[in-house]
Amino acid sequence: SSSIDTFYTSFIEGKTSSLSQKDWKIINFSTEHPGDENLVAHMIDGNTNTRWHSWVGNSAYPHFFTVDMGLQRNIAAFKIYRRAGDDRGCDTFKMEVSEDNVTWADLGTFNFNRTIDEGQTYDIPSQPKARYFRFTGLTGSQEYIVMGEIYAYGW
Repeated sequence: SSSIDTFYTSFIEGKTSSLSQKDWKIINFSTEHPGDENLVAHMIDGNTNTRWHSWVGNSAYPHFFTVDMGLQRNIAAFKIYRRAGDDRGCDTFKMEVSEDNVTWADLGTFNFNRTIDEGQTYDIPSQPKARYFRFTGLTGSQEYIVMGEIYAYGW
């Protein structure tokens, strides 16, 4: 009130960051092939060299898993990896989010290039608030799926 000059700064939009997987849990999934090297939990272990492998000969698309992040977050993007050097990932997938694990919002169907090791980022323009997300592989070259890792970005 006693100032002579008024100062304004330009608005800088905050950047999203990788959401910690520390408290994440897989709470539902379609199948996993027998053996510790094939667990669906490998999708959220922070290691792109481990894999989730659905049950060969006993499963077919669609293949899915649901993650409980432990608390609500705004989701701005997902980054998904195939298992390094393994082209048996999906060709298309869909993502859904939920605040209560009952009512789900469809974020869309996406293409996945199963022939590259680099992570593939999928922006979510609506940046919904969610505690749960569900990945569903819809199509692929085999009846089973092999994937490496998923990360979520937001705040």
